[in-house]
Amino acid sequence: MTCIFVSYSRRDGVLTIPMLESLERYLSGLGSPFVHALDTSRPRWPQMYVIYRLIRSSAIVLVLTPRVFQSPWVRLGLLIGKMLFLPVIYVKASQLPNKSLQVTFDPPPTFAVAKVRVASNAPELRR
Repeated sequence: MTCIFVSYSRRDGVLTIPMLESLERYLSGLGSPFVHALDTSRPRWPQMYVIYRLIRSSAIVLVLTPRVFQSPWVRLGLLIGKMLFLPVIYVKASQLPNKSLQVTFDPPPTFAVAKVRVASNAPELRR
């Protein structure tokens, strides 16, 4: 069965447990979703268990809230997902809870752009 990792942040107060339950019910028809806030297992190392579930997933569903990209856990999950070439499916929190949920594959606004500079003593690279 397809494992689906649900990434989100509740720090901005937009996303609630009933909204996550609605999303989990919807995703259960597509695969086996993992929503950490709804998970009833109590592993010895909860953070490692979340990473383990992410690594075993086939896709990430990212619930978009105003400050979702400020969460270090969301950013870490997306970085790991990128390294594993996992597709990211974006769902706006304003669509939850809807029985006719529509997901979007449009990328959200760019949240961070890193400038990379390479330091070198080679004169040909200093142009």
